[in-house]
Amino acid sequence: MKRVLLLYVPVLHAGYLKLFEKYRGSADALYLISDEAVAEFAPFAREIRALGAAKMQPLIASLGIFPTVAIFSAATAADELQGAEIITATDEICRKAVARYLPEHKVTYETVFLRWDEGNVDKPVDVKYDRVSTDPFDRKMCAAAADEAEKSSDWWRHVGAVVVKDGTIIAQQHNHHIPSDHTPYANGDPRDVIKSGTLNLVYSSLHAEQTIVAEAARDGVSLKGTDMYLNFFPCPLCAKMMASAGIKRCFFKSGATWLDAESVLHAGGVEIILVS
Repeated sequence: MKRVLLLYVPVLHAGYLKLFEKYRGSADALYLISDEAVAEFAPFAREIRALGAAKMQPLIASLGIFPTVAIFSAATAADELQGAEIITATDEICRKAVARYLPEHKVTYETVFLRWDEGNVDKPVDVKYDRVSTDPFDRKMCAAAADEAEKSSDWWRHVGAVVVKDGTIIAQQHNHHIPSDHTPYANGDPRDVIKSGTLNLVYSSLHAEQTIVAEAARDGVSLKGTDMYLNFFPCPLCAKMMASAGIKRCFFKSGATWLDAESVLHAGGVEIILVS
């Protein structure tokens, strides 16, 4: 079976080079998502400091890693990639391109983002949760939140959130950067210069919980009485938004509380449940 990489590569950095080397000798080609497709799939706007696919193509080809480095288009999907195994990145543009053009293909998702070891930034303060759940459904939902978290490009921490109403998932999100996953590489990230375990409210990403509340407001969806499942306990601002949105139960798998996150949830009548 033909194996190809399909990627959005706005800039070359160590994360991409590591992925290239992983598939050296086993991938038949690398296809760069065209500028037209990037403009279609970018949630807000294309990163204006990114190199276009036409400029990136010869740069990657010069590395001598892949036999073919080409630019992907709808015609490419129809004519050249039928039946191929696709390796792509977890960023939003790549996932949307696969869903649109290659929905029936076998796909392997890889991360190209750089992040610190989480253990270096975790200064836990135990959460005084209300109870522990071992219910299979709660475990399944926390696992779904963990899977969602792996879509995140945030180098500091990957967080996923799933909202459930009447036993059905109605929303799920991960922490991400705006206007694109690559924004911190262009602008820098304040976490780069902040001592580990301090100033937890200073960050450049939009948190998973914040995105869910904002999108619910945009779409006129009430979160009152719903349950939110998280792979990490929420930060203080997210806790405030959850309580204000009427979420009644917060299920979490791990993490710590900081500042007033726990007390805000309890004050808002939110039950805090550790899923074991």
